[in-house]
Amino acid sequence: MPGEIILHGFWRSSCTWRVRTALALKKIPYTVKPVNLSSGEQFESPLLRLNPLAQVLRKYVPTLEIDGLILAQSIPIIEYLEETRKNQGAALLPKREDLRYKVRQISEAVNSGIQPMQNLSILNQVVKYTQEYGKINLDDTSVKKIKKYWASECIEKGFNALETILKESSGRFCVGDEVSMADCLLIPQVFNAATFKINIAKYPTIQKINEHCLTLEAFQISHPDKQPDKA
Repeated sequence: MPGEIILHGFWRSSCTWRVRTALALKKIPYTVKPVNLSSGEQFESPLLRLNPLAQVLRKYVPTLEIDGLILAQSIPIIEYLEETRKNQGAALLPKREDLRYKVRQISEAVNSGIQPMQNLSILNQVVKYTQEYGKINLDDTSVKKIKKYWASECIEKGFNALETILKESSGRFCVGDEVSMADCLLIPQVFNAATFKINIAKYPTIQKINEHCLTLEAFQISHPDKQPDKA
């Protein structure tokens, strides 16, 4: 239908979760079109192939159809939503320049410094190179241990840095007492950390923000467990 907003995503994708949360916070209605990354559906969709970076970055979701455009990559999508709908729902970027910088700093720390390092494609490459250059064959148990070790190491290093930043910038949320784009990125990453059995209590500021955000409806309805395509 004309004007319909369509989100192409995968229920378990943390990048898709970021955009779902932003849409909910901005009170923007949308239709979900699931893309099953587990079955390789992303390689068959003609729409997703319109994103020229997808093949290079291996990031096929989220993709958002809105305002006659096809948008890709979670941070540009969220910033587009804020810039085109400033007076709708929550403000995801603060008015003050210094606070906007802090929101973007935290967001980018998650987006480029933590999340990509624990992506399945990276974990598979780590196992591949370990076997090739170590000239060893790994059984399933060893593969799982290597993946967990690599992901946990990367996430914990990132969380150590984030905890330091958030101690200074946070109130109830990542930056002060107003929800922002930074929270949209942090909460899915905490969820990812938990899947690798990382003890979030080691990061009390991150834990506090996560617990508060999860009391809000926008984070609850965007949670992977609430998605129609959950396996």
